[in-house]
Amino acid sequence: MKPNFYSAVVALGLIIGTSGQTFAAGAPLPPPIPLLDIDLSKVIDRVALGSCFAPQLDGKIWQSVQATKPDLFLFLGDNVYSSDEQPDADLPFLKEAYQLLGEVPSFSALRAQVPMMVTWDDHDYGMNDAGASWMARAEAEALHEHVWAQSESDPRRTRDGVYYSNIVGPKHQQVQVIMLDTRFFRSDLKPASDRDRYGKFEPSNDPEKTMLGKDQWDWLADQLEKEADLRLIVSSVAVVADQHNMEGWRTLPLERTKLFNLIASTGANGVVFLSGDRHFSGFYSQNDNVPYPLLEFMSSSMNLPITGKTADRYRDEDEPRKITPSVMEANFGTLDIDWQQRSVVFSIRGSSGKVVVSHQIKLDELRPK
Repeated sequence: MKPNFYSAVVALGLIIGTSGQTFAAGAPLPPPIPLLDIDLSKVIDRVALGSCFAPQLDGKIWQSVQATKPDLFLFLGDNVYSSDEQPDADLPFLKEAYQLLGEVPSFSALRAQVPMMVTWDDHDYGMNDAGASWMARAEAEALHEHVWAQSESDPRRTRDGVYYSNIVGPKHQQVQVIMLDTRFFRSDLKPASDRDRYGKFEPSNDPEKTMLGKDQWDWLADQLEKEADLRLIVSSVAVVADQHNMEGWRTLPLERTKLFNLIASTGANGVVFLSGDRHFSGFYSQNDNVPYPLLEFMSSSMNLPITGKTADRYRDEDEPRKITPSVMEANFGTLDIDWQQRSVVFSIRGSSGKVVVSHQIKLDELRPK
């Protein structure tokens, strides 16, 4: 998404983001940002998550994330913002943004202590609202693989896209994290005929359009067949939330129905959607035509929240699937899993780490009836 405050952030990034450097054609690669290996045998009690972080701005929120002592952090996309976006396969400003992220001390301190899993959204893919037709998608993926220091044996190195998954924890305490790629394969969206109603894009029922692409869909079906107690499906864009004028699965309703049907046909229990993108946070629930209520925890933005009239509009959005008030301030999220009680508390935390809104579910509620 590119909200109306983005131009101000871009201007700020141009002022403070370059650190005196000039990025032209053939810009050097930023240093890699290696992540800790995940101990797949470890019991996961707390997961932290966030999206939409501008490394040109204040990074103190990472101190609050670290203070919650998570076992795992999920970076949901828009993990950096370029100070400029242009159709340049060299991606000079995206390289710059990644370099700035690596230089944020509080982020470096967190990743030295806490394992992370990452996917991307449009701004760390390289262009606002971009999908499969983005001319630099291959270069963006190569940069992503380099920055996040993926090993040569990583499956993402051998296929298109940045999707991957892990199952963490022993039997009966297994958390499956499925990081989707909603950019590399996504078909072009349909321009809106009525922008007041739909915003930039309107829903399309073209059966040829895809969100994930065939290979990723096949892979996802295989993942949902695996045993897990809690499945966190990360989509950088909104899944359940529907009455908004931004990108999301709402623009490809046949694909969203396919997703819900796949969960039903595989009998996958424990599914919760995690998303970002929209620069505010909230909880949504899909209750119709699904095997059990499907919760979406939308967590955004870590240091770039919506403000002004735009914030007022989304705070009061007419969204029947919304089940808690929206949080408009800078924030991140946590999931606290009580394995004895078989329950999960999902919390939206402000930049100080204080819980603003929370929602609790029982794992037994996330089973086909």
